[in-house]
Amino acid sequence: MPVADFVAPGLSPQIKEQLLEWKIEDFTEIQQLALKASVADGKGLVVCAPTSSGKTLVGEIAICAALERGCRCLYLVSHRALADQKFIDFEQRFGNNSSRPIATVGLSTGDREEGDASPQIMVATYEKCLGLLLSGQIDTSDILVVADELQILSEESRGPNIETLCSIFR
Repeated sequence: MPVADFVAPGLSPQIKEQLLEWKIEDFTEIQQLALKASVADGKGLVVCAPTSSGKTLVGEIAICAALERGCRCLYLVSHRALADQKFIDFEQRFGNNSSRPIATVGLSTGDREEGDASPQIMVATYEKCLGLLLSGQIDTSDILVVADELQILSEESRGPNIETLCSIFR
């Protein structure tokens, strides 16, 4: 379905314009389902789908919509290398390396802090986020949380901490 023609709750003309600027012209089936379920309107959603089905863009649309509503965003990932890559990606999509910057972006992984000190979009590992949250460094009011690679809940060594983090956010 073409982005320009698709109608869904919270999918504003500004978000469509941003997607078209990113050269996203069509939505996948997964993206259409997520949008119809009101992901751009601030509704909580779990998206479980195969690799390359468009899950990351669902999170990015949720981020665009949250920024429009004046919310901060927290993008959680499972590993430092993935956090580093997402920080670079988000700087190119949303931040200073974008042709039209719409947000400040930061990175916090425990061994590395980069970007804005109080960013609109923070990319962090699960464990670092738990530490920031428990120490009061993250304000959970008006925040969108996008949890990538959430299947690590099943890992014996990391799962309980991730579950604790999710419970605190809930």
